[in-house]
Amino acid sequence: MDRARIYTAILREHFERNRQMAFVTGPRQVGKTWVSRSLGDAYFNWDNLDDRRILLRGPSALAQVLGLDQLREQPPCAVLDELHKFAKWKTLLKGFFDTYGERAHLLVTGSSRMDIYRRGGDSLMGRYMLYRMHPWSVGECLRTEVPKGAIHAPAEVAAEDWDALWSMADSLSRFCAASSVLRAAGGRFARSSFPAKTCARLHRSGTWAASRCSCNCWLSTRDSN
Repeated sequence: MDRARIYTAILREHFERNRQMAFVTGPRQVGKTWVSRSLGDAYFNWDNLDDRRILLRGPSALAQVLGLDQLREQPPCAVLDELHKFAKWKTLLKGFFDTYGERAHLLVTGSSRMDIYRRGGDSLMGRYMLYRMHPWSVGECLRTEVPKGAIHAPAEVAAEDWDALWSMADSLSRFCAASSVLRAAGGRFARSSFPAKTCARLHRSGTWAASRCSCNCWLSTRDSN
């Protein structure tokens, strides 16, 4: 059974509070498409030839498919997947947002290319907010709601979740900058929380940032004595 992710709550809250487009980037196979489709009313994938034909016809064709000429209680949410492969994707988004931004939400997923674009000249300034999705975290085994404060209180991880995650440690280690902390501790750790100084350093470095903190500070080094 698929489990909810904290990004579902983050993106849902985004559209409740903002009219800007939501850009979702991150490594492949972390769940960008799955989370986005769970929130969208319509899904368009650039790799799908039928969807590509609609997108190539421009903003008005997309608006027609979404039925924006009809009265709705809530604006529909359209998911545009792999759109960064389209050479003129920025022009398409700018044109649609400027014309139909009050009547529809856009959720755009893509690779690191969108991050690179963000660092350059930004013709979409003010029209979007960027969210970076990370692989499944231990914190998400505990909670998937948006934290009300700066950080959740420590909590015990279920044994089956801990064992499942630990069995994947080799593949997860390349995503976890905290591995150097574990090595420095001689590999001794427990299901609890990082020491306060370590936790603060990880948050400052953005290791587990998800636009808002989703980390539950789950590890602690044991006393070496």
